[in-house]
Amino acid sequence: MLVKLSQEPSQDSLDAGRTPDIEDLAEETILQKRRVKEQARRLGRMIDDLVEDESRIRSAVMKMSLTDTERLVLQVIFAEETLVEGERVLVDDFGLRGGTDSIAKTLAKARRHHRKGRAPRL
Repeated sequence: MLVKLSQEPSQDSLDAGRTPDIEDLAEETILQKRRVKEQARRLGRMIDDLVEDESRIRSAVMKMSLTDTERLVLQVIFAEETLVEGERVLVDDFGLRGGTDSIAKTLAKARRHHRKGRAPRL
């Protein structure tokens, strides 16, 4: 990459009438690589946390006395970013009838289970 940069200066450098300082470019590239690696490590930790939280939700839902449809409703609405998007997925992709009413009833049932101590905290 450095050889390519030294052989073919960027248009900005040509426009400025000067050749880029190869050492400055190399230093900036090294710093950018370090930042990318650090961000990748952080993202990896965030993904691990997300997977763990989703697993805990699945486990909590499975421990409740629910029908398969009710479990599906909870898993979808907890997986989507918004309740509206969850409802759309349930209606369009799974053919859920009742939409918002079905979701509200399932959530109410899950809350009752939670209050009675039958399931871990959601």
